[in-house]
Order: sequence, then structure tokens, then C-alpha cells
Amino acid sequence: MATTAEGGRQAELLRAVRAVGRFVAWGDLDRATVEAAFTCGGESAGLSPAECRNTIRKALDYSTGTAWPRRTA
Repeated sequence: MATTAEGGRQAELLRAVRAVGRFVAWGDLDRATVEAAFTCGGESAGLSPAECRNTIRKALDYSTGTAWPRRTA
């Protein structure tokens, strides 16, 4: 997000969190840990705490609600 131009950072945060969200849904990553890491990244890139919190919550809720079952090899 740090290299993303201003105006695109929130969209980049949304994209990144949605991509990681499946791992939360599968139980591989703890939701609180993911939220904390992306909040730190978002704030470091210039987003407000409220923007980070709302975007991350929305993205994780979407991802955990729509994640496909994990494929086994």
C-alpha cells in the first residue's frame, strides 16, 4: 500500500485483505492478528484508523462468508 498512489490505498487494502481472508476462514490465521497487521500497514500508508477498521472488517466479512472449501491434494 505504501507505493500505491493516494486515492487508491483503500482499494488496495480491500484487495489485499480479501486475498488473505480465505486463510482466516480456513482457520490458518487468526482474525485479530490479520486485522492488527493490516491496520498497521494501512495507517503507515496514510489511511485513518477508521478507514482501516471499516475496510478490513468489510473485506474479512466478505472473504470468510464466501471462501471456498480448501482443496486437498
